This record gives sequence, C-alpha cells and structure tokens, in this order.
Amino acid sequence: MKLSFFNSTFNAAKTFFVFAAFVATTGVVRAQDDSTATGPEPVTRTFRGPQLINMPTNEIVDGLTFGIQHRFGQVIDKDIAYEFLGMDLTANMRFSLGYPIIKERLMVELGRTKFGKNMDLEVKWLALRQTTKNEMPISLTIYVDPSLSMTRFPKVPNYAYFGDSTTVFKYTAASRMAYNSQIIISRKFSKKFSCELAPTFIYRNLVESSTIDHYTMALQAGARYKFSRAGSIMVEYGHAFNNRDTATATKTVDPLSIGVEFGTVAHVFQIVMSSSNNLLARDIYTTNGVAYTKGLFVGFNLKRFF
Repeated sequence: MKLSFFNSTFNAAKTFFVFAAFVATTGVVRAQDDSTATGPEPVTRTFRGPQLINMPTNEIVDGLTFGIQHRFGQVIDKDIAYEFLGMDLTANMRFSLGYPIIKERLMVELGRTKFGKNMDLEVKWLALRQTTKNEMPISLTIYVDPSLSMTRFPKVPNYAYFGDSTTVFKYTAASRMAYNSQIIISRKFSKKFSCELAPTFIYRNLVESSTIDHYTMALQAGARYKFSRAGSIMVEYGHAFNNRDTATATKTVDPLSIGVEFGTVAHVFQIVMSSSNNLLARDIYTTNGVAYTKGLFVGFNLKRFF
C-alpha cells in the first residue's frame, strides 16, 4: 500500500480555496449590488434541486434540505424477477442534511453513506449566475466535498511496507480522508432543457498500491429535459482519465446513470438506474464499476425542502 499525508497537497489545496473564496466573494458582492440597482435578471430553476442524479448542480435551495439516496443490489438477467429488481440484495444508502449559509450563494451539506461508512461535508459556492438576456451565459459553481471513512482498518501484517520498501506501513487518521473538488459549469437553454459539465479532481490520502495515483482526474456531464410541468428525465455520464484498469475482467467502466424525476414545491423524487451503486465521487471514479451488459442498479433519490 501507499500513503500520502496532508503535506503533499497543502499548497494545492490552499491555492484552490483562495481562488474559490475570491471568485465566490466577487459573486456575493455583485449580488448585493444588484439588490439596490436595476441589473441583469438571474435565471432560476436551471435544475429542480441541488442534485441531478449523483452530480451536484448549481442550485442552492432557500431553507433546510433533507436528502436520501438509495441504490438496491445489482439487477442481472434471469435474476431480475427472483431478486425483485435487486431489492432483495445488499443496498447502499446516503442520508444528508443541507442548509444555505448565504442565500442563493453558499450552501453546506453533511452526509453519511453506508458503503465505506463515509461522513462527508459538501460546500457549494455559486460564483456566477446565468442571466436571462445572456449578459452572463452560464452559471459557475465551485464545489468541494471532503470525506472521512469510518470503517475499521484491516490488520496489517508485520512485514507490510510503504512503497519505498523500507518504512513499515501503519494506518493513521489521515488514511481515512479523501477530497472531491469540482467546477460545475451549467446552463439553462430553455424552459425544458438544461445541462452541466463538471471537471473533477479527487485526491485520496490512502490508495491500494504504489502503482495507483493518489489523484484521479475526471469529467462529468449531465442533462435534464422537462416533459411536463412536474416531470423530467435526466442522464449523467462521467469519464476518469487516469487510474483506469483496462486489462482485468472487472476493468474500469465509465459510470452512466439515467432517471425520471417528479417534483413538487417541497419535494423532488427520482427513480434512477445506474451502472454504479456508489454514491460519492471518491468511490464512483476510483473503482472499476460494472459493465453495462453485466447488470445495473435500480434506486431512488429523495429531496425534501423545509
């Protein structure tokens, strides 16, 4: 195994957060100026809520948000009926609670995921907002999601070493940490169609082998099409550029998700099907996943606004 501590990423993290704070603060000042003077009118409801399927969106809800993400077991050919669409199999779940610190600009959300027993803290800054007359053609959101795994570490044999083959390996608190950073570029093209693109950088302090990079670069894309006043269809696709296994039977597969969404004033409910049953980007883009022809995972997302 290979382990990296915070020192190797401190400067990069500091630069990222300083840049994020600068851009977001600029956006907040602009919003305050707009409240006292006539200016460009911002686009609203690019998406129904703060989450597409697995991807975060640019939306920041005014008030408390409670969320549930649930993925049942893998649905495979002849076992579809027997396993009742995977509902009889092991499921993954995430519960979350979010709140806007600055109205329409800054949101934080605390989540807990079953797989990996991960606790994560989402921070979302809406730096730029699309306007109705295209003075600003896009919305730009800065998103970070550090997470802490609470699983019990397996016992390490006395002969286990770091990648240098001389230093004895030992788990530490830093081994549990991973960091997901994204820049979300979104646009509402019409009342019915919206899409977003998110360059993604994931850093894990602990990786499985000295041949695996601590960082993973990925690009996510998602879209929503409204087919009725309350109903929409969504699709997500992502591609990891490194840490890809192309040789084994369980080689890396780009995650693909589709879903149907129904919304009210206070709820968003989604029925989804995905090639991955992971719910956090730190896992979705760093595991091999399941080939599309081998089976998919059915599940649902629920957001309740207060």
